Amino acid sequence: MFIVGLTGGIASGKSSVTKMLTQLGVDVIDGDLVAREVVKPGMKALELMRQRLGEDVILESGEMDRKRVADIIFNDPSKRQLVNSIIHPQIYKYIFRQLFVYLLMLRQFVVLDLPLLYESGKMRQYMSQIIVVKCSREQQIQRLMQRNDYTEEECISRIDSQMSLDEKCLLADIVIDNSQDLIHTRRQVEQVVKELSDERNHSVVKTESDSSAKYVLPGDEITSDQTFMRGHGTYLSTLNDDKQLMASIAGVVEPINRLISVRPLRTRYNGEIGDVIVGRITEVQSKRWRVETNARLDSVLQLSGVNLPGGELRRKTAEDEVLMRNYLKEGDIISAEVQNIFDDGSLGLHTRSLKYGKITSISFRSALI
Repeated sequence: MFIVGLTGGIASGKSSVTKMLTQLGVDVIDGDLVAREVVKPGMKALELMRQRLGEDVILESGEMDRKRVADIIFNDPSKRQLVNSIIHPQIYKYIFRQLFVYLLMLRQFVVLDLPLLYESGKMRQYMSQIIVVKCSREQQIQRLMQRNDYTEEECISRIDSQMSLDEKCLLADIVIDNSQDLIHTRRQVEQVVKELSDERNHSVVKTESDSSAKYVLPGDEITSDQTFMRGHGTYLSTLNDDKQLMASIAGVVEPINRLISVRPLRTRYNGEIGDVIVGRITEVQSKRWRVETNARLDSVLQLSGVNLPGGELRRKTAEDEVLMRNYLKEGDIISAEVQNIFDDGSLGLHTRSLKYGKITSISFRSALI
């Protein structure tokens, strides 16, 4: 099963597209409906809202006062961030539960409708493709004024609180133009569903094979737009007055909101103490095994760091050293925990817990090690 993201701007017509997808038999998880579910009376998110924002956001019926909360978050960025920090984790938990159900039902794909898909960035990595529904800014304002009885200033405030539709369209895999009539929109939706239904092999996370990916080498200019923020794998050039955002590594440019990072084409594992890893034994040495973990240097599993027959706390003997290859030999796959990091950067591992040790019943591709 693969996941297709659906997003747009406020009043761009995303709800109409969601309805059309449902009519065509597509499974859709509606982020707006999920957001309503997680703030129902008795839910954890609503109680946190009461504690952080006060009783003013709760109606006499015990439900959340949506208009009051909307006024708060659209006029106060700090309060918007607070509300998002309360509601979003509960939304993601709910969504993942629904996705698991569809996975068990052997669905080919599911559409995940999230208004702030790009703004939050949390779910973007799970999307095989992303659809953006667009219309003109003037249409957004007109539709909001008609639908919600907002003033023009209120409409502009709400539109400007989100990433612009132009930016979203640049990042999208598929754009549905909802600036004309519904018949025109329906034709586009039907074509999208047909193309998605014909797809078979989708990865959960996008890879370098994406045709729209922008590749860079160290020293390449990414952008001269100074409104972007510098992320991992980038630096600001100081060679001239016009500062330019440059790539410091070879990889794929990944913009998230106004943050630009470069994802390395090939990465090495940088271990931290407490990490649980899977590795392959490459050599049996005196009182230790060398383990390939895709780090810069081979990791080390000491004889004293394994759980041998007779109990994990017993003293290791000379006989144990002689029989090391009987316990673990070259090519064996193990699960282990990073115990320490040596001065040269190599990792020290241990398998003293029954949770770790030799893995015998699962096959791994070399790329996973």
